Amino acid sequence: MPINDRTRKEVVLRLKRADGHLQAVIKMVDNQEYCIDVINQLKAVQSALEKSSQIILKNHLETCVKDAVMTGNTEKAIEELMVVYRRAPICFLDCSLQQDKNNNQTTRNENNCCHPE
Repeated sequence: MPINDRTRKEVVLRLKRADGHLQAVIKMVDNQEYCIDVINQLKAVQSALEKSSQIILKNHLETCVKDAVMTGNTEKAIEELMVVYRRAPICFLDCSLQQDKNNNQTTRNENNCCHPE
């Protein structure tokens, strides 16, 4: 099932914003601007891309996964999502938890989360 029209419009807007930020980064690097300013622009690009990904995932869950569950194709839908998560950085999977190897417990790790809210 394709991305619905509302989601498409929202994601295209965000991707255009990310593209604008990326073009600014390229220009800043070419102009040898201050590193922190470049990093801030890069963070804006990453944030826009991450939000776009989240919006598309929400659309997928509300449409494709819902349809798969209703038609009995749950395992295929789960496997598709697992493939995406395996390709993602570990913090994308669950940045709020950290395994403590000393006492074999999982603890909340808000300070080192790569996607703070």
